[in-house]
Amino acid sequence: MVFLGFGKYARADKIYALEPIVEPKRLFILFRDTTNGQETSEVGRYLYAPLPQNGRTVLDFNQALTPGCAYSEHVMYPIPPKRNMLHIQVDCGEKMPRFGP
Repeated sequence: MVFLGFGKYARADKIYALEPIVEPKRLFILFRDTTNGQETSEVGRYLYAPLPQNGRTVLDFNQALTPGCAYSEHVMYPIPPKRNMLHIQVDCGEKMPRFGP
């Protein structure tokens, strides 16, 4: 995966865009992909990334996290915007929580 600049990256010659929430010291990125509801949380996942340097940053999908609402109905989670749907499988990062033995 090659990151092309603020909010855009390429994979298999296709460009994808994600809109981050800019925090004071990092980017907060909510996203969905085709693994949601099967391998990963139905609501989506999120990751943090460093603020851009010279208009670029790196998105490490290995660091994708499952929101707390996947573990408890008492936790609220912002829903990823529709424009942050990736029509690809993101096979890395946290997977669906498993309950029981």
